[in-house]
Amino acid sequence: MRYKEELSWILDPLEDRFSNDEETEQKKAFVRTLGLKPDVVGWARMDLSAPNADDILKKIEAFCKENHFRARAWYTMEILPDGESEWYWINKNHGADGFFQNNVNESDEKGEKVVLSEICAYKYGDLSPKGSRGMDMVTDHFRKVCLENGLSGLTFCWARDKGKYAAPQFFYIYPEQKIERFAAQKDISYYFLQSEQKEKRKLAYEAVKGKSERLERLVSVFYSLMIHLPDHLLRDELPEGGFADCLEDKRGFKHILVHRDTAKILLHEKAISEKDLIPALIFEEVSPLHRLFETKNRPKPTEAYIQKMQSEYEKLMAKERPIRMVTEKEALKKMRKCKKENKEFFGKKIGKAAAESLTETAYAPLLPYYLIADGAWLSDELELFSYKKALEEAVLFAAELEEENLSEKPDALLIGACADGDKILLAKDGKVFRFSHEEPVIIFEWPSLAQFIVEAIDENR
Repeated sequence: MRYKEELSWILDPLEDRFSNDEETEQKKAFVRTLGLKPDVVGWARMDLSAPNADDILKKIEAFCKENHFRARAWYTMEILPDGESEWYWINKNHGADGFFQNNVNESDEKGEKVVLSEICAYKYGDLSPKGSRGMDMVTDHFRKVCLENGLSGLTFCWARDKGKYAAPQFFYIYPEQKIERFAAQKDISYYFLQSEQKEKRKLAYEAVKGKSERLERLVSVFYSLMIHLPDHLLRDELPEGGFADCLEDKRGFKHILVHRDTAKILLHEKAISEKDLIPALIFEEVSPLHRLFETKNRPKPTEAYIQKMQSEYEKLMAKERPIRMVTEKEALKKMRKCKKENKEFFGKKIGKAAAESLTETAYAPLLPYYLIADGAWLSDELELFSYKKALEEAVLFAAELEEENLSEKPDALLIGACADGDKILLAKDGKVFRFSHEEPVIIFEWPSLAQFIVEAIDENR
């Protein structure tokens, strides 16, 4: 199993205070001498697998001694997808602003309280029929894929939609099986600007000594060190089946596991994407840097309530509800706001000459957006091409379609792409489509370019 070790670090004065302007410039200059890029206050990030990582740690140590600084850091070990994991955590996102509405108190079969949320589904702006939403919700598409492919082991309960517009629906999920225990790291971090943490640093060193050379070295260098190690499961306690619950309240740990065979079906049917899956570590015994946590049963409403919600869902689906139409003014306002908050994901506005050259072309509808950013990552998954890149990619896309020998090719303009290779197309009637990279089919549609822009941004920001 592959993993990535990353260290974010900063230099602090020896005294318990923040750096002044002169000290900030001094430590930023030092970071640059290491070939790293500091942020505005001096934080830097480094890959601990880099060949010069040990040399950088030595230089940090030496600089601190010579210039009266001390170093603070945040260490993270992340498991990287490799396609070979037996189990995966489903990584869930929260709804957008306004998605969750009123809480509803129900009871389980034992009479204990179950808190559920009513939602405003259209305010999520789902980019595609994929992924799970909220702490324990999935899309209706996810549910239908499970039912149509015989993926058992889950109970679904509709989350009542109070929104006035038509939108993809969401369901609470309740796995029938659960992991009884999982291993999480021991309390080996020690924190910034707390004098009592000096003793804890000694305890942390004793805890990692002889168990992790990497952490032993980091504890010796950094006066404050936050440590994040991935959780792991015990092989002889893994359940049968495709899904398993893992709920532990003290740490706010609420995850659902999916077996790789089940995950492959969900991926193929686009009920989830690869970025929704985090490989689960599986050990024969508990790591010496971890301890076991007991899990609990997820509170589940009664069967009668679940059936009641299913009936309400079916009645709602039989109704015709208006589709929310986003105006260009709304889309431009949201794009400006998002660029201001996430500049690194947005290009500069299009140049005057280029803007003038596209006014009489099929790309003219994109000009108002290009005047904000000539290309942008609107979400983690979706890129709006710059004008230049759109022209280049259109040539490649046309060649791909030619190789497919299709009887009917999409009569639309390529304007962007998804991280998984799907294309984003703008049709002549103003609609926007997501065109699958696996087979020549449209898998999602937005009624307008403005709607696409807004829902793309709302996807995960």
